[in-house]
Amino acid sequence: MFKNLGYKLFAVLLASAFWFFLVTFQNIIYEFEEPLQIEVLRKPEGLEISNALPEVKVKIAAPKGETSFLRIEDFNAYIDLSDREGGEGFADVHVTTERDNVRIVSFLPDRVAVTLEEEKSKSFRVEGDISGVPAGQFIAGTSSHTPKEVVVTGPKSLIDVIARVGYIVQLKGTETESVHTILPLTAYTVDGVLIENGLRMTPSEVEVQLNVIQSIRDKSVPVRLNFADDVDTSRIDFSGTTPKVIVVRAAFEVLPSLQYIETVEVTRAQVEAIMTGEEVRVVLMVPDGVEVVSGESDVIVTIR
Repeated sequence: MFKNLGYKLFAVLLASAFWFFLVTFQNIIYEFEEPLQIEVLRKPEGLEISNALPEVKVKIAAPKGETSFLRIEDFNAYIDLSDREGGEGFADVHVTTERDNVRIVSFLPDRVAVTLEEEKSKSFRVEGDISGVPAGQFIAGTSSHTPKEVVVTGPKSLIDVIARVGYIVQLKGTETESVHTILPLTAYTVDGVLIENGLRMTPSEVEVQLNVIQSIRDKSVPVRLNFADDVDTSRIDFSGTTPKVIVVRAAFEVLPSLQYIETVEVTRAQVEAIMTGEEVRVVLMVPDGVEVVSGESDVIVTIR
């Protein structure tokens, strides 16, 4: 036993060093950074899971040089409900990988609570919300979406508390053109609480068109003369102004009703002065919230 003891001790130390090398420099044990979503296999027909399933944290052993190349798609966490009936219970979690050089060391949780309820489907009208605003001097206008309705399927207890189904357009404050996008649909309770799990929507997305328009715009409008009551307009064959049209700037919602800019009253004395060849200017009556971009504050009146 003690013959060549020095060689034997050296052999033990060499083997230990070799083992240490393999463990330290070849395979390392660490917790995979991304949690896994649990896939449900062989769920009984007509039943749905009403509780949220937790994410699974996995500890693996893998070659040190290859850990940076591992992706969440390399792993699969699942539960098998083939032997389950309705009601509350538990299911074992299974985690697998198709990577030959990776070994599953442990994972948590290894068992999850599962509540199975009667499946129910219901149609809901799709509603849209807008969060945020476009770029300065732009506003969100009308919006449209397709489809108008969606069918939601899930546990009866969740379907019964859905108050609305819709989407949210998130504006970044940089939009200067209309937005066309595809957004996911989500369901909410009457208190506005998001129902995150347990529902299937058909379809699951909505196509949205949101018009982004300038809040302030320019418009060319004609100038209209406003004669005083004592002016006999039946004697006037022609009346006009120079310029005939001016450019104004106003909020988008004001412009449709702004068809012309009127002058202050042209008096009888001014009409007589014009008829004798005198140049007469009258001031424009510019409504509040409207700016004359072309610079005129008054116009020359022409009468024949």
